[in-house]
Amino acid sequence: MIILDKRKYERIVSELIDAKAEALYAQHFRAEPRSFPAFVDADTLHRCGYFDSHPNAISFVGHMVEDFDAIEEFRLANSCSEGAHLPPHDHIHVDGMCLNPAACFPCYPTLTGKTFETGACYTWLGRVFRYESRNINGLDRLYEFNVRELVFVGSEGWAPFWIGIGAFVACGACLALVLPRQGRST
Repeated sequence: MIILDKRKYERIVSELIDAKAEALYAQHFRAEPRSFPAFVDADTLHRCGYFDSHPNAISFVGHMVEDFDAIEEFRLANSCSEGAHLPPHDHIHVDGMCLNPAACFPCYPTLTGKTFETGACYTWLGRVFRYESRNINGLDRLYEFNVRELVFVGSEGWAPFWIGIGAFVACGACLALVLPRQGRST
């Protein structure tokens, strides 16, 4: 008898569910597989209206400033210490990248300027990071999670477009900001 620990079982079940969803999306919508990084440019979030609608949920990516003394100060503070010592704010540079707060966002820049006679459908497993302050409690709200994304793009006459807008209103609204209507390119 094979005995799996709980984490392996959860991972296997999660992967099976995702594979089934990906296969169903391909079968029913001809969804093309895609892959995107966990970072998204802040300009993309701004263009999609995320800064206006959810500024509290954004996690900016920062790194140590390129200053030997600051880096050495940080290294020494953490050398043999009991816990992590974070650098002061002026030693962190934020360069305009964010952790992705919704799986759909990294797709949009790849579609800019494209024209669709009818439409297209894309799917991918996206990593999402959404800071929700005190609402992050238990499994109701998570700071980090995976999503099997399904994005429809196309003209208003393309039937799956309406399925996409109806089922995925938030991503559909973002597409309206990134792509023009009626198959015109941006």
